[in-house]
Amino acid sequence: MPGNRPQETIPRSLEQSIMDLSADVEIIIGEARLPITSLLNLETGDVITLEKNIDDPVDVYVAGKLMARGQLVISDGQFGVSLTEIIAPARLF
Repeated sequence: MPGNRPQETIPRSLEQSIMDLSADVEIIIGEARLPITSLLNLETGDVITLEKNIDDPVDVYVAGKLMARGQLVISDGQFGVSLTEIIAPARLF
């Protein structure tokens, strides 16, 4: 079909090498914007309020690209993210 790229096959050895790679994963729980004077006056115990509510989804970035969204959870005493939305893989690359 015009405009469609033919599907390329990846050699098995290259595919396996790619699957063995690691990628940085970042979970963005919120952001805040503060005047410089407020930043300079921060002390231990101060609370910085984020622009998201506790129940808002968090963004999951892989290698700097938005991959998913989810809800914060606690799993075995550690923070985790329960994925609620996967961004289409085509948008990752």
